[in-house]
Amino acid sequence: VLSEKMPSDGRPVPVISWVAAGSFSPIETVLKDTEIEEYLPPNRRCGKNGYALKVVGYSMAPTFLPGDRIYVNPDIQTFDLKTDDLVIVACAGESEATFKKLIIEGNEKYLEPLNTCL
Repeated sequence: VLSEKMPSDGRPVPVISWVAAGSFSPIETVLKDTEIEEYLPPNRRCGKNGYALKVVGYSMAPTFLPGDRIYVNPDIQTFDLKTDDLVIVACAGESEATFKKLIIEGNEKYLEPLNTCL
């Protein structure tokens, strides 16, 4: 997840649904199968397969509020992830992806919201 200002060269980044993100389909497939209603400015750090999501809910508040847009780089490998990284994942049996903070303790990995009031 990227939040800083980036150079504006490259392709516009499509804002896709949480269901589409949860499918983990290649972005080309998502673009063929979905009508994209919004694009964000180009962002090289989200990679050639990058996309954006519109935040829903308050689990990541106050840092990310409903309606905020986030850039996602789906090409980052799981072995490159570290504790406190913000990740988009789909849990087993769920059709939608979720946005959470990754916690790694030894061999255990779990997700937690930024909003500790929930």
